Amino acid sequence: MLSEEMAKKYYPDEDPVGKTLSFKMWINYVSDNPDGFNPFPGEYLITGIARNLPPNSHFHFPFLISFSSVKFWEMYNTDIHTIPGVNTYLVLPEGYQHKELEAKMSELVRQYQSAAIEKTYGISYDEFLTSGMFYRYRLQKLTDIHLGSGISGQVKD
Repeated sequence: MLSEEMAKKYYPDEDPVGKTLSFKMWINYVSDNPDGFNPFPGEYLITGIARNLPPNSHFHFPFLISFSSVKFWEMYNTDIHTIPGVNTYLVLPEGYQHKELEAKMSELVRQYQSAAIEKTYGISYDEFLTSGMFYRYRLQKLTDIHLGSGISGQVKD
């Protein structure tokens, strides 16, 4: 998916939906290069155009690419669910006690992510934790993001 701005830049006089865009992403998750980045070429089908977001949004993008479209994860034998810095947005029912969900999240990680963590890092989930590493989900009100939450890894960071 392209932003309106990128659609106008790359396809000024035509509708880009259904066309393919080729480019290299510079990925620094796992790198063989001394500069810390690996070029990863790809061809991506344009499935839509997203309106440009207002300037006060915490989330700006030129392109949106689904994880299933990026074959990088297969190349490094990495499970995409263990990649840090992935934001997921939830809409909770009115009056829902979010603290209840937060209390259950560490068990959700153990139940659903421990196998992926073991595959990615080559150690058991308990060894992963005792080594000082961690994997957690945390909830944050959307209204708290824009003015700065103090949480590292925010979309604007």
